[in-house]
Amino acid sequence: MVDWSRYSSCGPALTLTLSQWERGLTEVSLRYTPT
Repeated sequence: MVDWSRYSSCGPALTLTLSQWERGLTEVSLRYTPT
């Protein structure tokens, strides 16, 4: 049985972490992409 309360409580934090990762990868790719 899956403990959904655990996932629902850490859901927003996980989403925030993923958004930060996405932003960081975008900055790195823009910085190292030759223009």
